[in-house]
Amino acid sequence: MILIAAGVEDVHIRRVVEELHRRGEKPAFLYRNGSGLSTAIRYEGTPEGRQTLRLRQPHDSLEFDPAEIRSVWHRNFLMSADARERHFDVSLYACEQYRDYVDPLYGLLSHAHWVNPPPQHGASRFKVEQLAVAQRLGLRIPRTVVTDRVDEAISFFAEHGHSDRDFIATKPLGLSGFHRYDAKRETWVSVARSTERITLSELKQRAHSSHRCPSIFQEYVEKDFELRVTMVGARALSCAIYSQQSPNEEVRIDWRSASESEKGLGSIEHRARQLPEDIETRCYALMRHFGLSLGGLDMIVTPSGDYVFLEVNPDPQWLWVEQLTGLPIAEALARELCDPP
Repeated sequence: MILIAAGVEDVHIRRVVEELHRRGEKPAFLYRNGSGLSTAIRYEGTPEGRQTLRLRQPHDSLEFDPAEIRSVWHRNFLMSADARERHFDVSLYACEQYRDYVDPLYGLLSHAHWVNPPPQHGASRFKVEQLAVAQRLGLRIPRTVVTDRVDEAISFFAEHGHSDRDFIATKPLGLSGFHRYDAKRETWVSVARSTERITLSELKQRAHSSHRCPSIFQEYVEKDFELRVTMVGARALSCAIYSQQSPNEEVRIDWRSASESEKGLGSIEHRARQLPEDIETRCYALMRHFGLSLGGLDMIVTPSGDYVFLEVNPDPQWLWVEQLTGLPIAEALARELCDPP
């Protein structure tokens, strides 16, 4: 049996379930709902050694021995309290209780193949470690400094010969946005933070700001095109994203900003592209290091043909890549769940 533990039933899940049904598999589901669960979990243990796991949803109910679960797809299932809720303190407490309620599932189902295991999923999110490991494995990375002080970043780039006119990329360490309460509109609004390209001179103008927030500062790498490599098990499904053809400067700096346009990411040319063998081998080694079976790697290919690693997302979006290129990502993920290594 296959278990899908997810935040919501999104289009990615529905697409993979289609492939699972083609293989004759009927997965069980465990869905998160805000700071709680929309699926009721009931675990039973007896002195005689019998263990039973029950999952009950509004439309059906399943009862099975935990040993029957051979694979778990763990997608966006991190329990978190919503700061927009009126009684946030109560929500936070309930969320902590739910974590203690749900987290033991990993130990209970440790025999199963997890995509991805919660401990590895959490540990692999740290971009500083990603960059260090990637470099150690032979992947090129941008010259990088991570700090909460702008003057430290300025000193770093000055020490490495950058002039005031040289471009620098700044990006968040983790979450790419947050919610802020708009008192005039009496509602919460989403504030997004994407990659920003500025000159060293512009960075110096921010040196005396009273606001501090840890950030990543990198040399800006010129692009021929960009890559999104979806790793599923030992398969590398690579897509070239021709962001530099866009007339929109924001898209050329960060292709994700195209998702806000009328045509979305479909406004950028996407094309399936085979990775060089040595690059693919190093990407697979990176996945093995972090214990991941699924990941979305972002890379740049420079005008001179160098491959530059940026980051890996352990819980990536990928359906748009499949739709625009025909790469069989859902089929590969279904196979990973049905035939675990």
